[in-house]
Amino acid sequence: MQATLGETPSRLLIYSYVAIRHRPDIIGGFHLLINGLQAMALARFLGRTSLYINGGGPRETLGGGYLGNEIFGMLGKPDDALERKLLKAVNQIDIVVTMGRKVIEYLRNGGATHPRFEVVPGGIDGSLYESRNIEKKYDLITVGRMGYVKRFDILLESIKEASKRMPSIALAIVGDGELEEELKDQAARLGISGNVSFPGFQTNVVSWLHQSRVFVLTSDSEGLSLALMEAMMCGLPAIVSDVGELSELVKDDENGFLVERRQPCQFAQKFVELLGNKPKLAAFSDAATKAASRCEIGHIVEKWNTIFSA
Repeated sequence: MQATLGETPSRLLIYSYVAIRHRPDIIGGFHLLINGLQAMALARFLGRTSLYINGGGPRETLGGGYLGNEIFGMLGKPDDALERKLLKAVNQIDIVVTMGRKVIEYLRNGGATHPRFEVVPGGIDGSLYESRNIEKKYDLITVGRMGYVKRFDILLESIKEASKRMPSIALAIVGDGELEEELKDQAARLGISGNVSFPGFQTNVVSWLHQSRVFVLTSDSEGLSLALMEAMMCGLPAIVSDVGELSELVKDDENGFLVERRQPCQFAQKFVELLGNKPKLAAFSDAATKAASRCEIGHIVEKWNTIFSA
């Protein structure tokens, strides 16, 4: 089937077949486009409860989802009419699970007042991230696909700015993507190729996190980043854009910094401030681990059990 129809159509057909045959009490989809909409339609057809898991924050519907879905991303620009239609669809879903509270406020303000909203961050196995006595090779690390929304271009400019005060500052960008070669070229133009490592996609991200001191995200948009959870569980303070649900875990000047004005000089200032203060770095590290512990899988299982038993 996949060879004939393609991966996504085949997956959706199998999903529909299983739902119709087994008729579960709850039919759910992760991300609104296309899984959440299909879950809603199947649940209404079968008289079951629909569930939509919003893992990407407002960008799943904002502007018609042009930032959050590879198909609708081809719109190239916001579509307000499509955004209203998507919000109307969300309003017909029974249970909406988000990674944080900001997206709930956005959805309600957009007219999605009917669903039962629940906040459940992704669950991670804390035993996999226990602190290890490993040499720190990188001052900063980020993990993610090299696409536009991550704004790694801002990150590289931030490293250039920070290197004026910390010439040996070292960054690892773990991941791959369509902008990889462009970013390598940018690092060369900025004269920071020696400061930035591009190890590519890695299956054992934890080992890279343990070699690093601080986690960083310069994204335009985020939900509650799994990479952020993993990094903080490893004891890495976080310096991140103040967007999406990142403030659910990152508390400004407690376990990291939230950067509201996402300009290279703003990030660079925080890099230098934290990396240049060992006592603060150690205190932030302990606070980061403590904050991330509430995402430990045992706590998350309890939340899901409560949702399913209500």
